[in-house]
Amino acid sequence: MKAIIPEHDDSFAGQAILPPQSLKARKGRGAVSNLQGRYEAHARAGFDDGWSVGGLDAAGDEAAPGWKTQVSEEQARTILTRNASPDLPFNVSLNPYRGCEHEM
Repeated sequence: MKAIIPEHDDSFAGQAILPPQSLKARKGRGAVSNLQGRYEAHARAGFDDGWSVGGLDAAGDEAAPGWKTQVSEEQARTILTRNASPDLPFNVSLNPYRGCEHEM
């Protein structure tokens, strides 16, 4: 039985692999990228394809929306949460914050 070897694509041969564009962190909004690892073989870069409709900042990048933390008062019945999971070694947990905000 003969192995089928796919044809090699040389269309990108000799081109430099560029690092991702600088990422802008926004306070309280967690990760700024979804890179799989620092040794990724490929990176993507944005370019103007003519479909943009305003909303650009001084660098020509899309302006980030103004995220604001919202605080709301809540009358909770209990601060304890019951856990019925075989994965957890406890059956009750405590979460006084009901969510969180990660600062960078």
